[in-house]
Amino acid sequence: DEITALATIADGRKIASCATDGQIYLCDLTHISSSQYPTPISSHNLGPHYATSLKLHPNQNHLLSWTTDYGHLQFFDLRQSRLVASLFVLPKLINDHAHHNMDCILGFDDGMVQVIDVRCMMPKKSFREDALSTITQLDVVSASKPFSQHQEKGDLLLLYGSGLLAYDARAFCTSVNHPKRAFVFPSMRNEKFYGIAYADYRSEDTTISSNESEANIMASSSTGFA
Repeated sequence: DEITALATIADGRKIASCATDGQIYLCDLTHISSSQYPTPISSHNLGPHYATSLKLHPNQNHLLSWTTDYGHLQFFDLRQSRLVASLFVLPKLINDHAHHNMDCILGFDDGMVQVIDVRCMMPKKSFREDALSTITQLDVVSASKPFSQHQEKGDLLLLYGSGLLAYDARAFCTSVNHPKRAFVFPSMRNEKFYGIAYADYRSEDTTISSNESEANIMASSSTGFA
């Protein structure tokens, strides 16, 4: 079976994995040697579905969250080894999710984005990102500077798929209207972006450039590096 996602837990001493067989395993790596396979210490079965992404909550490190191929967002308590929250969002593929404070941002295969308030497990907002035909991955990263003088934190929300978009993460989650993009990096050769190696936000007028004084971006794509 194909592994679909991995997440490290407790400073790398444990690892969570999910595969297309619908199983999510938690393994202890503390005493493993190079010739051994990790032994699962707990598992959870998703039945006919499988997890598409795994994330450890940044503020509640006992909570492991995942999304599924059929539109579920679920939270698993690692201390109690049980499912503690579940939301059926939409009957379609969620490729990835990311946490920002008490919100969870979902990225769908068809380019839809949805923000969930995890305190009540209810949708806050949703829209289709017209600049991306699909969203393959989401990340929230810390930037070196705030986006404006009115912003307290400089967190970037990165959306990538058929291009790369960046937003002020707080404004993205709290604004009623579609938030202003920090920058747009269109896909070259109709390829898809699957990750980013480094992002450094310098100013409100940042442009993508090879000059490190402005921005330094390396995004991995389906054909190599763009």
